[in-house]
Amino acid sequence: MSSRLYSSKVHQREGRTALFSTIPSSNSSASVNGGAGNVDSATPVDYDTDDSIGRSSSPYIKEPKRDYNAAMLSQLESQNEETVNVMQSKISALKDLSLKMGDQINQSRLNLGSLSSNMEAAGHRIMGNMKRMKIMADKTGISWKIWLGFFCFVFLIFFWVWLF
Repeated sequence: MSSRLYSSKVHQREGRTALFSTIPSSNSSASVNGGAGNVDSATPVDYDTDDSIGRSSSPYIKEPKRDYNAAMLSQLESQNEETVNVMQSKISALKDLSLKMGDQINQSRLNLGSLSSNMEAAGHRIMGNMKRMKIMADKTGISWKIWLGFFCFVFLIFFWVWLF
């Protein structure tokens, strides 16, 4: 069953490893196929020849050490120090910003706590006033329907004045 599924030679490994190797300048079949080599051939294409572009075929092969002179090293070190100083200033700015945000959040939390207690106290006062008004309305002997009619009449007067 596996021979039927993989009857073509496209699944073979040389096609996949060719993606990571260099393209030879003399092989015309590799340049036509986009650098993948001749996948239909039974023999793998050797990309590690002397006429390759200069890119290593494996990421694990170490490049030869580069010889930097003292001026180049000094320039690189000064660039590194400048970059480190810029990053330190940005980090300190972010730290200051986060501390200010924390202070603002704490202040907002305290304000919301006091607002909550103030609203609770106001709710108790309103509830007490409503109870006293109900007691007062019960003592007068006038029903709630008459009060409702009176407030509707006053509302209609204000509405009439507002319209005209």
